[in-house]
Amino acid sequence: MPQAYLVFPVHYKNKCYGYMAMVFEGEDWPGSYVQAYLMGLANAIEEAEVHKQIADLENIRILYHKDALTGIYNRRGFEKHLRSLYERYGEENKFLSIVSIDMNGLKYINDHFGHSEGDAALCRLAGILETLVGGEEICARVGGDEFSILLYSDDRERELEFTEQFNRAMKEEEEKNPKPYPFCASFGMCCVSDEDELSLMSCMQLADKRMYMQKKKDKMRREDLMKIE
Repeated sequence: MPQAYLVFPVHYKNKCYGYMAMVFEGEDWPGSYVQAYLMGLANAIEEAEVHKQIADLENIRILYHKDALTGIYNRRGFEKHLRSLYERYGEENKFLSIVSIDMNGLKYINDHFGHSEGDAALCRLAGILETLVGGEEICARVGGDEFSILLYSDDRERELEFTEQFNRAMKEEEEKNPKPYPFCASFGMCCVSDEDELSLMSCMQLADKRMYMQKKKDKMRREDLMKIE
């Protein structure tokens, strides 16, 4: 029995997604339903393609503001969120504080146990910081071993609460997952709401200064403990 092979392009506007081949026998030739089917198929493919592009763009947007290693915000994400909260804290009568955090001994970990262990330690610290923020507060990795947190609350005692939570969480993590190196970090804070005479940049610098002062004290304390041991 004679057969006819017809090949139809599956396209939407000027973009061709492929071809469909059909076999017809005798007088069974394609009617308008074939064209309608092909148009519906092309439209479905185009819609799926558009949704994929939108999803890809959303993933790019998220990655643009997230740290690839730890999954928390990066410096861009931190600064964007900081600007947003800085513009609102006065009107909302909230207390906005900047916490500057530095992981201690990362170079030692990298040099003696490898960079993969150093990366794991950074992820451990990031995981702890994530558990300490809530609401509109965020934590971010803003440098190699540098982290920042934005505290945003209507409670003036939020800084004290954070300090207690941080120290307890770090101690519990070190006891739960002991390593052949100390797992610790130093931090300093500056409450933007209480330092209205300071610029935002000056407040960030003050948080850094306090963090480095604490880092120096922590180092001296560790060295004293090693002498005792």
